[in-house]
Amino acid sequence: MGTPRLTALVSRCRKPIFTAAEDVALTSAALLDLTLYLDARETRECLVPLKKFARHSPETLQAALDSTDVSPGAADDGRRFAAVSRVIPTSKSAVATALWSRVVSTTTRALEAGVWTPSDLRVIINHIRRFSAYDASFVECAARYAGAAIPCASADDLPALVSIVTSLPELVAHPTRLLDAAGDRAAVLAESLTPGAVGHICGQLNRSLCTNTNAVIAFQEEAGRCAEKGDIFTSVQLMCFVARHKPALISGEAVVWLMERITGEELDVRSLENLCSAVVHLPLAVRTALRQELIEFVAFLSLQARELLQQVPAAQGGLSGCHDADAIQYFVSHVLELSVMLRTYPDLQWPPEFLAAADACAASVEPLQEALLSAESSPVGLMVRLLEAPTDECKRVGLAMLREAANQCQSFATLQTFRFLLLMGDHGLQDVGTSRYLRDQFAKTAADVPPVQLSVALRCLGVATAGAATQGTSSAGELRTTVEGVAGDADVDDELERERLDAFLQFCVEVTRKHLSQGAPLRCVLATTENLHRLGCRDTAFFADVAAYIAAKRAAAPAEKESADTATAVCAALGEHLLGEYPEVREFLLDVAQRGVRGESAMSPTQWMNLHDPSNALTPLTEQQRESWDIVEEMVRTRSDDADALVRLAEKYMELLPFARPDDHKYFFGVCEEKVLKQDKLLKKCLDTIVDCGVVNRLSAQTVASILHSLAAIRFEYFASVKRFMSSISDEQWLLMEAAPLVQILTGMDKLSLRTPTVLRRIGGRLTEVCRFLTPLDTAQAIHALQALGHNDAKLLGKLAAHAAALARRFDEASMAVLFSTPSIHRLMSTPEVARPLLLQASAKIQSQDRREKISAWVRRSGLPRELIDESTRRLQVTSRDARSSEARLRLT
Repeated sequence: MGTPRLTALVSRCRKPIFTAAEDVALTSAALLDLTLYLDARETRECLVPLKKFARHSPETLQAALDSTDVSPGAADDGRRFAAVSRVIPTSKSAVATALWSRVVSTTTRALEAGVWTPSDLRVIINHIRRFSAYDASFVECAARYAGAAIPCASADDLPALVSIVTSLPELVAHPTRLLDAAGDRAAVLAESLTPGAVGHICGQLNRSLCTNTNAVIAFQEEAGRCAEKGDIFTSVQLMCFVARHKPALISGEAVVWLMERITGEELDVRSLENLCSAVVHLPLAVRTALRQELIEFVAFLSLQARELLQQVPAAQGGLSGCHDADAIQYFVSHVLELSVMLRTYPDLQWPPEFLAAADACAASVEPLQEALLSAESSPVGLMVRLLEAPTDECKRVGLAMLREAANQCQSFATLQTFRFLLLMGDHGLQDVGTSRYLRDQFAKTAADVPPVQLSVALRCLGVATAGAATQGTSSAGELRTTVEGVAGDADVDDELERERLDAFLQFCVEVTRKHLSQGAPLRCVLATTENLHRLGCRDTAFFADVAAYIAAKRAAAPAEKESADTATAVCAALGEHLLGEYPEVREFLLDVAQRGVRGESAMSPTQWMNLHDPSNALTPLTEQQRESWDIVEEMVRTRSDDADALVRLAEKYMELLPFARPDDHKYFFGVCEEKVLKQDKLLKKCLDTIVDCGVVNRLSAQTVASILHSLAAIRFEYFASVKRFMSSISDEQWLLMEAAPLVQILTGMDKLSLRTPTVLRRIGGRLTEVCRFLTPLDTAQAIHALQALGHNDAKLLGKLAAHAAALARRFDEASMAVLFSTPSIHRLMSTPEVARPLLLQASAKIQSQDRREKISAWVRRSGLPRELIDESTRRLQVTSRDARSSEARLRLT
């Protein structure tokens, strides 16, 4: 029967010619049988009446299946079931659920039999994932089937097998690494695969962001054939696959072939998005080598993007007149991301085609601002792309969206807030309301911000502050002419703004003090002090701590490497009184101002950050260091219940331990803690190896502390090894340790009940020197740990107690709880000078009524003056909310 006659016959089934349900069921069964003899196009025609029957009455499809003997061992029945899976109604009716259950159970048996063709199984499994539930046994059967079929797959079957794996997320992440096996098999069959098959396989691997060394090498060797004989889809998917690999694996010649094949074609929206992403993700070395070709390719993509945005209607697959906010956001974000790639080229002349496309992107976004800001998908990425785009129109629209988001009080994560501040600082964008909102958001989320990033954020806020001052000056005349009521409202707003600014500055001061306790780089401390002073900070106690920190660190900071401009500004911030109190600081700062680096104040915030960020100065890993780090990452991915695999990986790490980076050991012990790997003998061997090969003398204080806490968490039993490990730390290491890591080492020793007098004396000696920089929580933990370990050094404990009293107003409830949980804390508060401020803040901060009563009990038994006892007891007997004084600020430490 010819195709036209067959089509006419099948189409006749769509019309109401049946008078009985049995006739419909028989016809449905006949149509299912007919699919065994049809090609893909004819099968689609045949499915139309089947879908109509099933949608009208799912029982019809069920009856058709009942009338047919479906066997998982018969190859032809796979085609029949593939057709069934495509026509089952998507409704949640009982009949549809029963049909899907039947399909899943039959397919499970078919996977075990391995007779149905991969192409039929691909269709069935894909529809099961989309519309049905399945259990772990189905996933395991599919994994076994794919694992057995892929290594010996033919060129015709491999694309379908790859699709089966990518259809189920559980197969993509399966321990047998099915996609890696598929990539290796594709490399073997590369010469036999058609260009369409190569494009399909690359498309499926791209969906899962999978990379494969063998496949990318083999596919690039076939790039010329695929570009010449394949369609545009093949070239797009192959280029996207190649772009995600390392530079050494990418052939520049293959990339050029693919770009030449794509250039001049009419691209759809999805292909253009994929190509923009591929160009951006090409490694820097490849982008540098192909600069001219890539700039020309970006110009072509820009022309295509502009055409899709302005000329191709949405009805024809374009975006002109499109009101789908998510589609516009996704497309524009990918197009503007090209600016990230172009900025890496020095002395760049922006392609005019890209500038025009960027303006077209801004024009398409502007009418949809409200819809974008209220959409489920966050528009933060789009706003970032608009603000960093090279055209004024993009910046205007991006700033308008950011302003509206601030007006709506939308919350931003720490990195998002920092990115917005960085963009405003880099491009000199001055919007007072927006910058104030970002400032408040930063204070809410950035308690753990690193020193460099804090300095940069404050520097960016300084740009907005300058803008606010200018606006305030220009509007002074207008304010004098306002009515009295409006002026009163303005005064209230100014007062609220001053309170918010003071709270923000206090927050930054506390974070900076935490950085001092952790040993922040001196240049970051100087820059932060400069920027805080410019923003209005006048905290003399903080500036005194900064002066003391400079005095302690100046010997290790060459004057010729510090910023001369910053040193001058810090001199002004500290003032003559502090400089007179610390003459060595004055001498150091004047030396830096004379011999230091000039011109850093003229840098953009991003340039300054890139120059001083420690993460930009990392040395490349050696092969053995990379191998040891890969083992740690593999342990992270291994399931906790697979103890044998974890032990094997740990033993492999042990072999490489002398060659690994010293500070990587804390991650190894951290993984053992996370996976609850209770292998004390293995960890003992690791500790002994660290000592025997001299690695212990290259460990940082933070690594030592992390190892102790991990050992405590898994209840490590070999205390002799831990004592040997701690005793092997050299005097030079102890003398270089900062305040916060020292306290963490103490608390780790406390958890392990590790009483080693020699080590405690070394820690105590160093704590005496850096005590001034301890935060309230660190101070409380240090006192608690020292007394718990029985290290009753009266001089050290007295100094820590006096420091705690000086910091009393900075204590929060957590710090107070740690301090007053120390068994012998009353012995350290024997004098009114120490006891009074701490008891005052305890009555205001501690919420637990039980702890308040315990404090009252020992206060009544203490030898403190009667007046102080009565006052403290009275305040502790009322609720903490009533006792909280207005000047006692609750501040995170």
